[in-house]
Amino acid sequence: MWWLGYFILAFLGVAVFLILALLFSQTHVKARVDLENQMAWLVDAAFLLRVVKVQFRASDDRKRLILFLGRRPIFQKHLSSREKQPVSSGEAKSKSPAKKKSSLWKQRGRIKAYWAALKVFLRGFLKSLHGFRFDGHLTVGLGSPSQTGLLLGAWYSVKNWLPRERVTLQPDFLRKKAEGWLTTEWRVRLIYLAWAGVPFYWKIRRIGRAS
Repeated sequence: MWWLGYFILAFLGVAVFLILALLFSQTHVKARVDLENQMAWLVDAAFLLRVVKVQFRASDDRKRLILFLGRRPIFQKHLSSREKQPVSSGEAKSKSPAKKKSSLWKQRGRIKAYWAALKVFLRGFLKSLHGFRFDGHLTVGLGSPSQTGLLLGAWYSVKNWLPRERVTLQPDFLRKKAEGWLTTEWRVRLIYLAWAGVPFYWKIRRIGRAS
């Protein structure tokens, strides 16, 4: 049975090596979103010197996850969107205006807490990016001048942290619309993502429990 012990040690050694290589080697990520005709996403993440690549494609209700080894796809998964459960008339009538108002104030405070936690995460994570490129042109309107102005202010606060970007954001204060495209490309070590993401995860959990 000595060979079994050597096999287990070899397996553990290979697993530890792959985990360390995955964490400390640079991960190359490309992403593009197109809003011109329909919501279309394309995200590529390459690991281990681009030997392993994960690709996510989404268009309308069709979502697909593909795993590549080299240039050969070895795994493919179609992700179906969940259907929304219809709200019964009894549940809709039970919601009083007072409850709606209180829930609105609670939701507003929760959004502020989420945004504060997200800013801390972005401040630490965006500084660790290498070869960062961010291009695009967007025309965005939320149907309300105040909400569109808040979105514009949030964008300019995040824009100051981006090491390299060429994005033009055109607000539409009168209509509700989203048109344009965005593309980004960057490299990062997953250890930095874990370093910034774990505290962010626990903050989000605390906010969820407190609300």
